[in-house]
Amino acid sequence: NFSNNRLTRKFKTSSALENAFAARNKSPENAITGTNIDKVDILGCQGGNYTPNEIFEQGALEAFLASMTRKYDYVFIEGASLNNYSDSREISYYVDGVVSVFSAKSVMKQVDRESIEFLRSLGDKWVGAVLNQVKLENMEA
Repeated sequence: NFSNNRLTRKFKTSSALENAFAARNKSPENAITGTNIDKVDILGCQGGNYTPNEIFEQGALEAFLASMTRKYDYVFIEGASLNNYSDSREISYYVDGVVSVFSAKSVMKQVDRESIEFLRSLGDKWVGAVLNQVKLENMEA
């Protein structure tokens, strides 16, 4: 998530995706950092106002993801807010599935409807949604 690299900061990753792809002699796989969660690694990012297509050479992201799927059972990519940035739309072309996350604290606006239409246009690639920030008392047991 280039626009908000909170996970990179939380896990204090030592390397950044942007640096790994910029350095011709450095493999992106070497930029992966282990976390304090067993069997969970992270490839952080510096963060900034740019999109994947602006920093990766053509074919680089696809090749990297292909190599990661040979090493990992699951590869999760956090994308920037669909309503505000184009990152997630760009990334959706390279992945097998998209899971959207909605906040229970927000109300539906026109921009949300437009984003949901985009998700619907993905067909079977849109695999579901998560509703976060739900109050426990509002959940059924």
